[in-house]
Amino acid sequence: MFPPAASMACLHRAQEMRTILRVNDINTLQINDVAGADSGVAPVDGVSLRLSAGQTLVLLGDSRSGKESLVRLVAGFGDLVSGTIAFNGHDITRMPPHKRPFTLLTARDALFPHLDIANNVAYGIKPRIAKKEGGSDPRVLRTLEMVELTAARDAFPEALSPAERQQVALARALAVEPLVLLLDNALNELDPLTEGRVMTRLRDLQRQAGFSILDVRRKGSGMMALADHMGVLAEGQLLELDRPQVLYSTPRSALTASLTGPINLIPGDRLADLPESDEGSITRKAAMGRASWALALRPDAIELHLTDANLQTPSLRGKIDGVAYSAFGLTAHIRLSGLETLLTARVDHKRLDVDDLPPGRRVWCTWDDSAANVVPWNGPTEPDRTGHDQGASR
Repeated sequence: MFPPAASMACLHRAQEMRTILRVNDINTLQINDVAGADSGVAPVDGVSLRLSAGQTLVLLGDSRSGKESLVRLVAGFGDLVSGTIAFNGHDITRMPPHKRPFTLLTARDALFPHLDIANNVAYGIKPRIAKKEGGSDPRVLRTLEMVELTAARDAFPEALSPAERQQVALARALAVEPLVLLLDNALNELDPLTEGRVMTRLRDLQRQAGFSILDVRRKGSGMMALADHMGVLAEGQLLELDRPQVLYSTPRSALTASLTGPINLIPGDRLADLPESDEGSITRKAAMGRASWALALRPDAIELHLTDANLQTPSLRGKIDGVAYSAFGLTAHIRLSGLETLLTARVDHKRLDVDDLPPGRRVWCTWDDSAANVVPWNGPTEPDRTGHDQGASR
């Protein structure tokens, strides 16, 4: 990986680019009430954020949320209508993109087809390396190692898969040693396992070199263990911002619940006929909210039973629609009477197996109330309510 002095080298280069001398709040990115858009993508409207040096902030949202506009405005592109962007304590709102010590990486960043992989990665640092070194520069080799493509250094882009080309583009972005790495759905072609390995190594490199990461993406379940903070954008505005584990365990909206991982959302009116539970229970609160509120349950909070005998907690009865294996193990999809979407539950393999859950089999679903949450409910337009694991997506 990069030597410990890499962060100082980045700072010196930033100073050469007239991006501001040191101040007490070194290398902190501050976004203040920013509104605007880049061509062809949804606008952002009045977002304020702070990204400290060495931190990772992940913003989640759909294609209409404004997340792409926000990250491109930070990079210096698009039309900023109002607000300011500051870095290292100084206003850089009107600074052109090439003078900002940031690197923006998108899902569509193309490689040079006439250059091999090593020289694609070396392209951005060629003014600073000996001509004879080219793709053999240590920075090139380190970044290729980080994205697991050292063996492909002599290949050309056409020989790589779309996912591998994105990994090369990431290596090229890291080779220039940015102070802030901006990722716009940049790794959406990678499968969840590969992305997890690459992002973990990127996090290790970040700790050594001290750069910050602002990552915007469709969903964030794969970033739960790597992000310092996570936010959700909707219709151009910041809906929630907190530590990932807080958004995952206690989301304040159905949208946040669905973007941070597989989720089941059961409207409160579907719970109205359950036996009376404790006055302060989460399930009771959801039931009292009727159609305006929903009970949010992660798949691993639901336990399946083949009979209703001796059940001591509220339960919902349904029929098995199917079972499937995923990265998280065996999951069952259950059709409940009166609910359009399927309930998804992780199967305890010590109690049940595929043979116990044929399609049409009647089951009872119970849950630990302490693992449940209540969120405002807007009906069937909320995305991914079933909790199906969709994998990596934009």
